[in-house]
Amino acid sequence: MSNDEFFDIKKDWSTIKDRLLRSYLMPYFTKILATKKPVRYIDCFAGAGRFKDGTLGSPLIAYEAAVEALEISKNNDNVLKLYFIEKDKNNFKSLVSNFENKNNNIIGDFFNDSFETTIVDIVNRFGNVNLFLYIDPYGVISLNKSILEKLNLQKLNTVELFINFNANGLFRTCCLALKKHLPKDIHFSGCDDFVEDKMIGSDGLINRINGILDGVEWQEIVSEKYSQSINYKIVEEELLHLYKKFLNKYFEYVIPIPIKMNSDICKYYMVYATNHPDGAVLMGSTMCNAKAINSNIYYPDSLFSFEDLDPEITRANLIELLKEYSGIHLNKLIGFYYDKYGLSCNVKDVLKQMEGDGKILVTRYPAFFKNTNKKSKSWTENANQKVLIGLNK
Repeated sequence: MSNDEFFDIKKDWSTIKDRLLRSYLMPYFTKILATKKPVRYIDCFAGAGRFKDGTLGSPLIAYEAAVEALEISKNNDNVLKLYFIEKDKNNFKSLVSNFENKNNNIIGDFFNDSFETTIVDIVNRFGNVNLFLYIDPYGVISLNKSILEKLNLQKLNTVELFINFNANGLFRTCCLALKKHLPKDIHFSGCDDFVEDKMIGSDGLINRINGILDGVEWQEIVSEKYSQSINYKIVEEELLHLYKKFLNKYFEYVIPIPIKMNSDICKYYMVYATNHPDGAVLMGSTMCNAKAINSNIYYPDSLFSFEDLDPEITRANLIELLKEYSGIHLNKLIGFYYDKYGLSCNVKDVLKQMEGDGKILVTRYPAFFKNTNKKSKSWTENANQKVLIGLNK
């Protein structure tokens, strides 16, 4: 599928992806704006802004979320700025046109250039801001580690990434790089990287994949699993693990979220990364809410879904995590859980059971509600209340 064709009709999995983006951006913008600190949002592969069938693309979805959040927070428009990068000239022209008559105070700038050559300059000119990067490339070749390495992340207040990682397309590209025949039973479609014939088996293509996955380990994985005729889903998961391991060099909390083509085939993963535990918890709760809505209303085929672990497994996982700390704040514990074991919507419920069973000690600050003087049993952590958890030994 060409870049032009992609923006003709919005596919189901793109609809889900954009719903998830908006579901997170609204509470994210609102929460950050409440701190009065500036927010900078960058759509790194903005596209045309709107599909030819009239449905909104990610730029206009982010714009609507920003307008709504500003109305709720009653902040000055200058606190929140949106930036858009789009390389394709036709898409860029449509993008700018689709923002005519919008609130220009919210718009930071448009860039008719590539993500790779533009993003470092944009980010490194920011000061102490809260940065959100939405990275939804046409394939995965653009996700080179050198870009993240060049960003001066330390000077920023907070940084959050939401990345479309096409493990299916990456596996296809890996096979081409190593001159492996593509397995006939694998379904490849949609936003995969276009690989010219002259690039197949070339050092250039291999080096580009090395740059995505932070080394050469992928070559052994693809060759070994390919020769053993192991289920290709395992290979995709291991490629995802390599990418997650790289992101964990910069971010404590890295959370892959599967988006499916159908109940069996994963189209791609939306990968969320942050160093802020509150962000990880907010993303988790947002995804759990979206999962309940999508499975019950929008998508009976569960294109967006992730399996909750059995409560006993969740309990065992929590115990293993808690063994590493004499005491840990609730949001950090949940963030580390998501990072290590993946999203699961029953973590707080299991923690409540563990407190009731006497397996954990929970200390809350303040211990009593100010207005009623009743003992707090809160399982929410924010600037005004803290929850410290430890194993009851």
